[in-house]
This record gives sequence, C-alpha cells and structure tokens, in this order.
Amino acid sequence: MNLYELTGELATLESVMEPDENGEIGITDEQLEAYLDLKSGSALKAQNTVHFIRNLESRSESVDSEIKRLTVYKRTCENAVKRIKEYALFCLQGAGLKFIGEKPFSINRQKNSQPAVIVPDGLDLSTWDDRFKKVTVEPNKKAILEAWKAEEPIPANVEIFEGEHIRIR
Repeated sequence: MNLYELTGELATLESVMEPDENGEIGITDEQLEAYLDLKSGSALKAQNTVHFIRNLESRSESVDSEIKRLTVYKRTCENAVKRIKEYALFCLQGAGLKFIGEKPFSINRQKNSQPAVIVPDGLDLSTWDDRFKKVTVEPNKKAILEAWKAEEPIPANVEIFEGEHIRIR
C-alpha cells in the first residue's frame, strides 16, 4: 500500500472515530487496531520516503560535482585547442603562407565568414543614428512582485504564482 492509499485509509478510519450526537465514539477494537497499524505503517512509509529522498539528493550532489569536474576538463581541452589554432595561425601569418600540408591533414588560412564588430563599453550612444542602436523592453518582474506584495495594482494578464514544497529536517 502506498503513502497515498495509507492516507486515504487513515482518513476513513478517522471519520469513524468522530463522536456521534450522544458524544459516543463508536469504534471497535478491530478498527482501533487497524487505525494504529495504519498510523505506524504510514509513519514507516514516510520515513522510508524521506530516506529515499535523501539518497536521491546525495546522488544528485555527486553527479553535480562530477558534471562540474567534467565541465572544467572540457573547458581545458577547448582552451588548449583554441591556443594551438591561434599558434598555427600566428605561424602561418608570420611566414606569409596561406596553406601548409600533405595528407592526412592540411592547414588553410582563410578569412572569417562574418567580420566581428567590436564596440567598446561606456560609449555615448546618444549621438549615434537610431539604426545603429538596439533597444530591448522587457517586464520588470521584481517591481511587479513588490507592487503585488504592497497590494498595489499590477498589469493585466500577469499571474503571481506561489508554489509549495516540503522541508525535510
């Protein structure tokens, strides 16, 4: 029996334990024993559920640390490839060559497909033509949330979602 079914059974037995109009609780010894068994069974299931959650959290943490380790290794390999390619390009440029190689590999020096546009930070863009500027407008979620908390009106079609979670101590 899973935790959901146990909860349903407990609710059924607890409804039987409600006092009637005379204040009497009409519960048999068998019902009381079943209730206590379910209560201890649900506690055990809850404990096992928490144990399972803790195991999964532990696995997640170890996988996360392995991901971080492999990400660092991947970045190291990518940076090494980039440095070696830059070195090969520097050597070709220094020698004035466009091509070196025999089979199975060759090195070609060629122009990039798209030139890079480099704009220094901190420039005064007010003098620029509008076609050279890009303006992005996006909602200020922090301001919306602050207005909602202060019980002020918020824009239409905005939904504030407050979720719930369990805390295991």
